Amino acid sequence: MAFVSTTTQQTSEQSKAELIEKAIALAKAGKGTGGPPHDQVEELLRAYYRHVAPEDLSDRSEMDVYGAFAARSKNTGQALRTATQ
Repeated sequence: MAFVSTTTQQTSEQSKAELIEKAIALAKAGKGTGGPPHDQVEELLRAYYRHVAPEDLSDRSEMDVYGAFAARSKNTGQALRTATQ
């Protein structure tokens, strides 16, 4: 069983939170109409990644994070919106 220090875990969670913040900023800066509504993107992105382990995002960029979310959002439409309710 691997031991992960509290400090390492907090740093990983902080890195994940920062990456999601960057993805939110990227989404809100977009001018296209293909993604979810800008006024909902923050809540939806946070909900989408809430159960993802920080190490699963460690080698991803904000564009990767938003792109995966936007593609899924486009395919599921209302399903993502109801996930946050």
